[in-house]
Amino acid sequence: MRVALLDPTDVDLSSDDREQADAAVALARELLSVSLADESRGERRRRARLGRLLADDHGRELILSLTDEVLRLDDPAVASRRFAELVHAHPTSAMGALDSVMLRVGAMVAPKLPKVVMPLVVRRVKSETHGIVLPSDDPEFGRHVRRRAADGVRLNVNPLGEAILSDAEADARLAAVLAKVERNDVDYVSVKISSIVANLDVLAFDHTIERVADRLRTLYRTAAAAKPHTFVNLVMEEFRDLVLTIEAFSRVLSEQEFV
Repeated sequence: MRVALLDPTDVDLSSDDREQADAAVALARELLSVSLADESRGERRRRARLGRLLADDHGRELILSLTDEVLRLDDPAVASRRFAELVHAHPTSAMGALDSVMLRVGAMVAPKLPKVVMPLVVRRVKSETHGIVLPSDDPEFGRHVRRRAADGVRLNVNPLGEAILSDAEADARLAAVLAKVERNDVDYVSVKISSIVANLDVLAFDHTIERVADRLRTLYRTAAAAKPHTFVNLVMEEFRDLVLTIEAFSRVLSEQEFV
């Protein structure tokens, strides 16, 4: 996997800013070096394979959609159809000739034998993303958090998931996020407004902002009441959500309750 570090000399900075930028780049290099020092052979293999996939446009879309969509579907028949659609829409050779052939064959067979093929697909995706995409449920999640805490590492917990379509799904996703926020072993959570509010509509701007703001109030109240307090990081996958996110964030945090 390639990691690109910004060269401070490419940016017009003041002397103080340049010193801080140099220090940040040096720290990033040191962190990268330390993180790679104790990799096992299996971890290096998975990192290299995942790096090739993420560097390829189709490979990146395929692996993100598999983890965000297919792994969330409980019905093998529905999952198999979506799996076949994704493989057809995102052909990639980044994973190697043999695996590419197996992927295409699996996509053809899956809709006919979903209960046979889909467990194999899920197992392979989890194997390839092991250590990167983690189970959200205990006991595995709790064990991972404790191991990282023992290493002196703080975690940014980012529940995976694409934009949702129904209010019921939004309620379920918000409940899952709040459950993480309330944990005493979690103090940093990232969340997208598109994952906790259904059908964002920039054309109905004021109405959409109020719907988002209502969810953020619930989220911030829970985060403030958590022990320890949980930092909530708002993120987004689409540029269209930028203005909505900033406006809702600014509006809620300017209210007296959160000042």
